[in-house]
Amino acid sequence: MILTLASLLLASASVSAQPETSVPATAILPAGLPDVAYTQAAPPQDPPRYGFRRVCDKAFPRKQFNVYDCNDKGVVYKANANPKNCFFVISKREYRIYVYERTNQGIELAAHFPVCTARNTGDKHRSGDGTTPVCAKNSAGEYIPFTISQIVSASTWKHDFKDGRGNILAYGDWFMRLKLNRHPYVAGNNSIGIHGSSGNVPSVPGRDSEGCIRLRNDDLNKLRKFAVVGLEVIIKPEDAGKLPYELEAQRRLGAAYVPAQKGYVLPPNTMFVE
Repeated sequence: MILTLASLLLASASVSAQPETSVPATAILPAGLPDVAYTQAAPPQDPPRYGFRRVCDKAFPRKQFNVYDCNDKGVVYKANANPKNCFFVISKREYRIYVYERTNQGIELAAHFPVCTARNTGDKHRSGDGTTPVCAKNSAGEYIPFTISQIVSASTWKHDFKDGRGNILAYGDWFMRLKLNRHPYVAGNNSIGIHGSSGNVPSVPGRDSEGCIRLRNDDLNKLRKFAVVGLEVIIKPEDAGKLPYELEAQRRLGAAYVPAQKGYVLPPNTMFVE
């Protein structure tokens, strides 16, 4: 059974006087919900696309990062969201991960954080091609979400990016491994995950990873509070805008919603490569 905004709203009418209960997760999240009557304000629009800049560490200028030219910070709107009712949406267009919660009042935006995706654009076709996989769609045009199959401590994990820096800390405190359900090319790949940016702090937001989704380490720890094994994760391609339920969730926040602003902010000890 696919949970729609309309059904959620109908359900809320019958349970409004009762304590909030766990809302069943869907096997496949809807690609779009019925048209919504925007009575309180005009519907939000997709944000503008910002360009890219090159950044390097002053102590190691050989390593350059392709960063998204925006100033974006992690924001938590609903710290008490129930992880069992949450799902993530990763936008390769916006370089953001969104945390949504299914509630009896509809789908609500609980948090969002800037991310770094793979250095190459497009869907993943094979291991090692430097791309971040995107979710396939079913015959109805609905995204078939990936799922978190494992959450493990990664604070001591190292990786050699073959850029001259050697074997360095690279994952932050957590690695959330993704099961790439029904992906047409790499469904059996178990190396893609959501993790931190130790050793690669300037890369967020931007395109620099080998395929995983990176967050700033502090943001990763905040995201961890919403994550459970089995949680659904949608990764949208670069040309995909916001889904209708995303626009509605943003509209509900009104002026509290924090958009990204143009202008990448340099971390300490880094500089732009002109």
